[in-house]
Amino acid sequence: MPEDTVPDMARDNANRIYTMSKCTLAAIFIAAVAILQPAAGFAGQCIVYQHRDFKGAYWRLNGGDRLLMIPNPNPGYSSTTNGHGPKGVVYYRPDWNDQISSIRVDANCMLSLYEHAHQGGRSMIGKTTYYLGDKWNDIASDAFCNCV
Repeated sequence: MPEDTVPDMARDNANRIYTMSKCTLAAIFIAAVAILQPAAGFAGQCIVYQHRDFKGAYWRLNGGDRLLMIPNPNPGYSSTTNGHGPKGVVYYRPDWNDQISSIRVDANCMLSLYEHAHQGGRSMIGKTTYYLGDKWNDIASDAFCNCV
């Protein structure tokens, strides 16, 4: 083999290895993103329960949904998407006012609770808990589920 082709072969091999490394890294990245992303159509959810220990009635909120525990300002509609929530639905349920005692929150979500409607009064950000404690039991009037 002529001596002047050896550097060309070495350069070609180096380029092949470099290209394979880039492809391997890209494949690993794509696989990691696929694993870490929620399944299509499922962005996460938060569930609020009427009683401690995840008992009693419950209300399920998808990521971006808000539960306002006040009368609906638009009678005739059980929910609205008129811009109150960043990407979800706003549910008006006055019967849920001061009723939440426990919450289940998916790992990729956080639930914000507010003492008064429209993010008023005290607030807390919660993850899954079997009892909100004496300071938050039956206090919330607004709940927002935020998932990433």
